[in-house]
Amino acid sequence: MDFRDTPEEAAFRAEVRAWLHEALTDAWFDDPDPRPADPERSEELRRWWQRQLYDAGWAGLTWPTDYGGRGGTMVQQVIFNEESARARAPEPIGVIGLYMAGPTILA
Repeated sequence: MDFRDTPEEAAFRAEVRAWLHEALTDAWFDDPDPRPADPERSEELRRWWQRQLYDAGWAGLTWPTDYGGRGGTMVQQVIFNEESARARAPEPIGVIGLYMAGPTILA
């Protein structure tokens, strides 16, 4: 099996990486553990991150555009998740709704 990105997937990965670097800033990447230790601050960060994802159209990546999503593929979702993990991005506050409840309702 060939697990390398297709040219389209590589372009998508580059788009995701560029957006993450813009959204999270260099200071985020320079910190070995950028997550706040304070639970209230952590929740505030995750709410902020959810807003960034939504405003940029990344929330609900695989959801149909008619329902506020981007209409992306599962491979694009995997790429987005890989790059988010690589960037140590915060977990969205609504992760259960985005990845489990919403898709179940849509189905």
